[in-house]
Amino acid sequence: MRSNIYASSNKQLIANATKLQQNGQPQQAKEICQIVLNKKPNDVEALNLLAVIYAIENELVLALEIFNKAAKLNPVDAQILFNKSNVLSQLKNYTEALLTVDKALLLNKNNPEGFRIRGEILRSMGRIDESILTYQQALQIDSNNADLYNDLGILFKNKSELNQSLNNFNWAIKLRPNFAEAHKNKGNVLHELGFLYESHLSYKAALQLNVNYKLL
Repeated sequence: MRSNIYASSNKQLIANATKLQQNGQPQQAKEICQIVLNKKPNDVEALNLLAVIYAIENELVLALEIFNKAAKLNPVDAQILFNKSNVLSQLKNYTEALLTVDKALLLNKNNPEGFRIRGEILRSMGRIDESILTYQQALQIDSNNADLYNDLGILFKNKSELNQSLNNFNWAIKLRPNFAEAHKNKGNVLHELGFLYESHLSYKAALQLNVNYKLL
């Protein structure tokens, strides 16, 4: 089995590692990435995937170091830059994160996840109006993304624009009826608006989907 792994092409190895990571086997995926990097230390795909795995495991400093190496090897790979900006944001280096995601969006203007990352960075910087506009740009690309509507609902709620917030949570639920978080968020808004019975129904729906929720 091990000899077959070594005999495989780098491209096939990365495909196998990606599948393992997606299936919840990060350790095996990291081992394959290391095999590729032992053969080809500057393999950008292996570096990117390895950094993604470390980021998921919350090894953020190590992930950033690897993303930096990958970005230096291929400075026009938008996905590497999107990933790097996400890690920078988690490390609370918001200024560099914003510069990085903007550079990535210049390379790939049709990436809704990139706009979502940008919107989250702006939200963390307290630039709520810009964050809302950025999420709306993401929805222009991916209008059926329930997560984006849910995030927008949260932003409008933070601005006390409750009707706008409710409208976005309704869209999130319409697109994904089993979206427990959106039901919970809708319940919170309805409670603030004084619709207590309707709020109760939303909380009930959230709890049926996720019994671990702490409401309000």
